[in-house]
Amino acid sequence: MKDITEPKRTALLACLVAEVRTKARDESVTMLCKRMTRHAKRAEAELAEIEWRHKEVTE
Repeated sequence: MKDITEPKRTALLACLVAEVRTKARDESVTMLCKRMTRHAKRAEAELAEIEWRHKEVTE
């Protein structure tokens, strides 16, 4: 890095920071999507259970 001039070093550092921020944001969104999918599946299962109990009571 010492061989690289100051403007290029700054540009490389800015690119590195942008790359890291992008990866962190992508990982956060992926994690959120997985979590929301898991919650949606649990909610669907719970709704099916409630519907089954309600149907059992009404019959």
